[in-house]
Amino acid sequence: MQASATTADALAQALAPRRQAILIGIDAYDDPAFPPLQHAVADADALAEIFRDETSGGFDDVLVLGGAQAATRAAVVRALAEARQDLRRQDQVVVYFSGHGTRVRDGEVWRRFLLVGDSRARDLEGTALDLETLQAYMRELAPERKALVVDACFRGDGKSVVRPGAERPALQDEATPGALGPSQSQMGAGEAHLYATTSGRPSRESDRLGHGVYTYYLLQALSWGFADADLDGDGAVTAYEAHDFARARAITFTEGAQIPEATFRTVGEADLILSGAGQTRARVERALVYLYDARARLEGAVLTVDGRDRGTFPGTVPLEPGRHHLVLRDADGRVVLDGSATFTAGRSYAAPDLVRVLQGPKRVGGLSLGTVQAPSLHHVIGTQTTSVEAWWMLRRNRAPLRGVYHRESFGLAWSPTRLLGGQELDAARGLGWLRTELGVQRDGRFLRYRAGWGLGLVLIPPSYVSGRPELTPEPGERPSEEGWLFLVQGPVVGLGWVTPVGLSLGIQARGEGAWLAVEPDGPVSLVPWITAGAGAELSW
Repeated sequence: MQASATTADALAQALAPRRQAILIGIDAYDDPAFPPLQHAVADADALAEIFRDETSGGFDDVLVLGGAQAATRAAVVRALAEARQDLRRQDQVVVYFSGHGTRVRDGEVWRRFLLVGDSRARDLEGTALDLETLQAYMRELAPERKALVVDACFRGDGKSVVRPGAERPALQDEATPGALGPSQSQMGAGEAHLYATTSGRPSRESDRLGHGVYTYYLLQALSWGFADADLDGDGAVTAYEAHDFARARAITFTEGAQIPEATFRTVGEADLILSGAGQTRARVERALVYLYDARARLEGAVLTVDGRDRGTFPGTVPLEPGRHHLVLRDADGRVVLDGSATFTAGRSYAAPDLVRVLQGPKRVGGLSLGTVQAPSLHHVIGTQTTSVEAWWMLRRNRAPLRGVYHRESFGLAWSPTRLLGGQELDAARGLGWLRTELGVQRDGRFLRYRAGWGLGLVLIPPSYVSGRPELTPEPGERPSEEGWLFLVQGPVVGLGWVTPVGLSLGIQARGEGAWLAVEPDGPVSLVPWITAGAGAELSW
């Protein structure tokens, strides 16, 4: 008699993360307007076999909808709806489609559809799957780790058809590469979108391979080509590794006609493992440098790590945790970045961010609002001084002086009151300064740190309380009204938060001082001159 599980064991089993896959493959279509495919059902079946194998995919639930009868629109929508109800945040899900795609013009934009078994050419909106709707469905799913894989195209050849009577799209009519997938800002955390081809290019089947070209190499990455696809050698092939493997080989096999694309978010922090032993699937212990956005101007760039070429973008390069020296060269061989940084296991680093983190900007311009405080000079400038400062900065972003900056700034301040004879008078006063500063700036993943030493020339112009110069006391009797001109110097520190577009929001403080005789016959002493402010700056 089998022993009953404890309540704790039963709860642990019920709440354990589950891996679910919905695989759709369609060769034949009810509508004769759609020509049959040869290997789409085989694509879905082969992927299901790998996913069900506990030594590789280890998926708990694998649903295959294959052929025109099983993969109707109602069946697909029902399967997706049930998955949405059952899935939880800790679960993982893959939705795969192999079949025909098509597109129709809707005003000034193209709408793309995936054709299921009972799709009708004359009613795509009512019988096919809208790609944008499917993308939105993936975004709304509860799991943090999820992937949409589409082996179809939308141009009119390969695994694509054109609705009868519709214009056949030309290659130059298509959007730029990367247009199939959503932007990262439109994706959920840990979400991956893999496409067998780029917008405007065909997705092909091969009788020799017995599968769609992209799917064949995806299968290879997850099974007999596992060792080569496992870029970081951690015993698991993730969505980004499988795509990188399949992408390179699909391009070679089709001689560049088919170029797969992908969009990822939080790669390496919540990346979905597609194949690997059970214990291995629970961990990914590498730092990742990645670029999948073809619009990021680094297409074809080569990353060298510690003197060795490690990969070409778009793609992903895994790194051992620790400090590494990186050199990134663009497609023409020009050095884009050259620097060293410490990389943390399980963290991901977008290539454009590395350019800023390792190298930094050459130029920075900014504006801040703040206050000036000088306790010993309250009778001169008051206690409620408001300031505004603008600056321009040049920074070295090449070794050996990388990070060293020189900044010039101009500031104005104004106080509505001042202390005179121990009383606070409503007597406004303005002042201004010019500063030069030398220091070091470092950029982290999101934060910007700055420290330096500055020298400033402060001008406090004459300002008579009475407003009538002829009533002013004898020169030297009330120097607080006659104006001041003096030098200040001291340290400056700053902390900012850097956005992906180069805009930084931050704070800065200066603890400077000036040697002054505050009283007419008093000794010269060090007078604190403290400035603090918050503002924005733009770097490039």
